[in-house]
Amino acid sequence: QLEKITIGKHSTCSMDLCSKHDTLYLCGVPFESGNYPIHPAIITYKYGYNKKKHTHSWIHSGTLERENMKFVSCVKAITNKSTNEKHFVTGESGKKTGVYVRYYDASSSPIESLKPL
Repeated sequence: QLEKITIGKHSTCSMDLCSKHDTLYLCGVPFESGNYPIHPAIITYKYGYNKKKHTHSWIHSGTLERENMKFVSCVKAITNKSTNEKHFVTGESGKKTGVYVRYYDASSSPIESLKPL
């Protein structure tokens, strides 16, 4: 079944699916903004029952805006078959210098409060 996902003020440049946790990770590239800054972001959706649509679909579960980054270019979900941990890595470019590979543990905190390890 085809489903359109609208992510608001970002367009998507990369995504990965963690089938173990029914989670979709997206890299959000900000649209141009005239009045306020929009930062690159990591956006997550969880597949589950949508009460509004009365069906199963992708439901927005969080957004982590990366204020001090110029670009989040890629995301990769990392799963451990023997545990329930949720981890992912990103490729990020700094505003002034540097390219970074960031590692996140999303096992016990909402994505909005995550810091790279």
